[in-house]
Amino acid sequence: MSTARLSTKHLLGIKYISKEDIELIFKTALEFKEVINRPIKKVPSLRDVTIANVFFENSTRTRISFELAERRLSADIVNFSASSIVGDILHSRVALSNIYCLQKLGAHVKVCGPPTLIPTYIEKWGWR
Repeated sequence: MSTARLSTKHLLGIKYISKEDIELIFKTALEFKEVINRPIKKVPSLRDVTIANVFFENSTRTRISFELAERRLSADIVNFSASSIVGDILHSRVALSNIYCLQKLGAHVKVCGPPTLIPTYIEKWGWR
């Protein structure tokens, strides 16, 4: 496998990457084409790395493509779907129990969500 690197840390789109980056992506793809023709289709490039996939616009094809590539690189995967994981802190017994427990263990607790789903008394109880 090549040791060349992209000129950017995050690949969030094509618009701002260089021609050299695009050529490196194609070269790397060809190297991985050889990997998928092997009897064992995995390489240890991302062993012991956990990747969190965040999809704000669900696409089954994109999610599966990402997961397959990550698994072939030996990564551990966590999927997050924006339409599913944001909860109601105001009425959630689990969230409130976790917050109380974390505070008792010395954690500084921060919560996030729509204002209508966050208790108005959070600052009074030491949350942010």
